Amino acid sequence: MKLYEIDSAIEALVDPDTGELLDFEEFERMQMERDKKIEGVLRWYKNEIAEANAIKAEAAALTERAQAKQKKAEGIKGYLQYATAGTPFKCAVGEISYRSSQAVVISEDVELPDEYMRIKREPDKKALAEILKQGTFIPGVELVSRTNMTIK
Repeated sequence: MKLYEIDSAIEALVDPDTGELLDFEEFERMQMERDKKIEGVLRWYKNEIAEANAIKAEAAALTERAQAKQKKAEGIKGYLQYATAGTPFKCAVGEISYRSSQAVVISEDVELPDEYMRIKREPDKKALAEILKQGTFIPGVELVSRTNMTIK
């Protein structure tokens, strides 16, 4: 029996006119079956979380390995740059070439005028929540209450 079917069966055991329980033993049996179903779904949930965490841990380990390989490759690239000293090189495996580029370098102690600065703007949700709690209306902004379930 599915969980929603158990809930319907429990509802059917209650007299709609008086609200009295028609069959107490059947009610207890349905409650126990309902509890077992919920426990089973909870176990399923916990298994999925455990598997997700195991996958995350494996992904983190693989990311760490990839970063180590990337760092090693950068070291090898530096060695190749030292070995070729800016001279192009070509062979069957690949080729090394050089090109010129420009970059802007800004000293840490310099103060630039505002016209050369970018400013990131974003809503202050904490301040908005306080204003909304005081009863102030702000078009397009609302304070929404939510119920968050915790599973341990």
